[in-house]
Amino acid sequence: MLRSRLAALNSVLRQGAETAGFTPVKPDFGGHGLCSAQPYVQSPTDRAPLHPTAAGALAIALADQHAIPTPPSDRP
Repeated sequence: MLRSRLAALNSVLRQGAETAGFTPVKPDFGGHGLCSAQPYVQSPTDRAPLHPTAAGALAIALADQHAIPTPPSDRP
């Protein structure tokens, strides 16, 4: 049930981003799920349940950076 709710939420967020002209990204959390040895998401008992850990925030930032087009260089 949680996976289907998460998929529905992600779909709404993706559609909203696309409607607003943003490029939605999907960071790779493979192998870092909630019950893994190094999760990218805080556990339900942490201070910020189900929010990204520092490593998860880095994975999101790297996915964002990858989605931003590199401007052409002004150098010859």
